[in-house]
Amino acid sequence: MDELDDKWNKEFNGEDKKPGENITKVRKALDTIVKYTHRLFIDEYKKPYSAISIDDHLEVFPIESRSFKNWCRMMLYQKDGLTVDGQTLNDMCGLLSAQAQFKSKEQISLNLRTASRTNGNEQEWIYDLTNKNWEFIKINSNYWSIIKNEILFRRYSNQQPQVYPLTEYEPDVFDKFMKLVNIKEDNEDIKLLLKCYIISLFIPNIQKPVLMLHGSQGSAKSSLEEMIKMLVDPSVVTTFTFPRGIDELIQQLSHNHIVFYDNISTINDWISDQLCRAVSGSGSSKRQLYTDDDDVIYSFKRCVGFNGINLGATKADLLDRGLIIELERIEEENQLKPETLWKEFEDLRPQLLGYIFDILAKVLNWKNDVNGPQLNLSKLPRMAEFAEYGEMISRCMGNPSNLFISAYRKNIRIQSQEVLDSSPVAIAVVQLMSRTNDKDWVGNSTYLLSELEYDADVLKIDTKSKSWPKAPHILSRRLNEVKTNLRQVGIEIELGYDGKQRIIKIRKIPLVALIPLVDENQAQNKVEITNATTNATNTSENIALEDYDLNHAQNQLSNATNATNATLHDIKEAEK
Repeated sequence: MDELDDKWNKEFNGEDKKPGENITKVRKALDTIVKYTHRLFIDEYKKPYSAISIDDHLEVFPIESRSFKNWCRMMLYQKDGLTVDGQTLNDMCGLLSAQAQFKSKEQISLNLRTASRTNGNEQEWIYDLTNKNWEFIKINSNYWSIIKNEILFRRYSNQQPQVYPLTEYEPDVFDKFMKLVNIKEDNEDIKLLLKCYIISLFIPNIQKPVLMLHGSQGSAKSSLEEMIKMLVDPSVVTTFTFPRGIDELIQQLSHNHIVFYDNISTINDWISDQLCRAVSGSGSSKRQLYTDDDDVIYSFKRCVGFNGINLGATKADLLDRGLIIELERIEEENQLKPETLWKEFEDLRPQLLGYIFDILAKVLNWKNDVNGPQLNLSKLPRMAEFAEYGEMISRCMGNPSNLFISAYRKNIRIQSQEVLDSSPVAIAVVQLMSRTNDKDWVGNSTYLLSELEYDADVLKIDTKSKSWPKAPHILSRRLNEVKTNLRQVGIEIELGYDGKQRIIKIRKIPLVALIPLVDENQAQNKVEITNATTNATNTSENIALEDYDLNHAQNQLSNATNATNATLHDIKEAEK
């Protein structure tokens, strides 16, 4: 085996040539390119890459890419005066790919826009500026700085260079940015959620909620998405439309750190499922060629969002991952010309980036300090990482403990209500419980389907639509999708088996605190957070998602004559 390895190395490096031997064009080209190649390796998907030195920095390219082949053509002409045909170039790149895969065997995971790594016992975050010098922002517990000559990222042609962040900025730079977007001046909850969301987009490898913007025409939904995109992930394309096929959708998601979809009215089930996978980090694959069995593997976590006049999302899985923000039409006297809006944004962008990286350094200082204060969040919502990091970001910006958690729990209530609004089965179940005077309902799925069809007829629900279950087993699936959300409005569904058949039990329950976000012991902890403009000692509190006047809401639900309207109206009123 060693003899074979030696033979390969000698052949690959040209060491087996005899005096006077005629050197082939491929061998000569290979000798030159290897000499100026910094490193050959494979990425996490076993795809061969080359790191090459250009001027004073390293750049990373797939060996089979057009960019790498163009670099090879340039180097061969500059160093040897050699011009090569396409076949020679392909043969040479094929040999380099084989060397990377079978000889080098070095595997390096490549990232898109953000990356995380461990330096000693501490975590660092890296942000790709995507500029021509291949420079990155390194963030650690103490500071952030510009670095290069690291093999960390892959790049795509749609990406644009990010501006250099400034170390000095106005203390209210984020508030100035918020004035550019159409958020009500007095809506402090939404402003805080949006700030924490934007900063979280720079944190690698965590799940971020799906940004769901809705509102009437002229409410600047697209402008808000475009500014967030250019602040975090500058690109030639700022917003997308949904494609017709899953392969194109996967490519959109794989080639962009942030993928925002514009002017969406409805979201097909397969698109909804793929967006959920992109948020959670689940993998996807497709066949590379129809002539072989090789797969192209995709595995990524992406930042996803969409806007529309109405919420296009209807599936509970997607809505449960949402950050729902409603925008109102901008009055004519407050309208800005597009060129004025974008000039003000570009003036703020380097300052805002500097502020964000300072906050991220504070968050990392908190995370890396094992002996420091801990959040001790327990019984977290679905987007647990976002809840944890959002609270840390909020406190590092100088806000009191649990201010973010309080705002986020209200948004979770909106998510839950949107699920119920979009589910005809949930609406019919609420009507059924009202019709039975809140008494327990027990029976099999066949009987329940006939009961709900009666209530659907009363409520003018179209039972011929795709969203209405056509068979008892489909009804059970629909109930599973919404039972968590129904529980939050005081209706519990239990699915069981009596030894002969599947039994469903529906009963009313008190509206109580269902999902506490902070451990009870946390109320005793005091957290000191140093902010650039203020030093504050914040006391954590015990926070639960349900702290509204729920008894009032429950009474209203019980006495309502139209259960559907009562539920949707009174829960919203209770949140206010």
